[in-house]
Amino acid sequence: MKNPTTVILNLSKHCIETTAKNELKRLSDEYLTEQVEESSIKKMELLLNFLENSNFQNLRSSSDNLSGEIKSTVELYYDSTGNVQLKIL
Repeated sequence: MKNPTTVILNLSKHCIETTAKNELKRLSDEYLTEQVEESSIKKMELLLNFLENSNFQNLRSSSDNLSGEIKSTVELYYDSTGNVQLKIL
């Protein structure tokens, strides 16, 4: 079954790792202070999976877009096997 959950990250001031951590914190704070939709919980799960299973040193060195050197927009999503994938938009 296809998992349509995606997270869009704007990397303008930080690298991919810091931006993902900041977005997870934002969603977690939102979860604790107000009722959130299931889609927000799924986004938190996607971000946590990404943060736990990615080699950020390799990601940052692979592209200036992911290191925060260049303003970029990145999409995180699950592929058909359930692994988190990253696409620079």
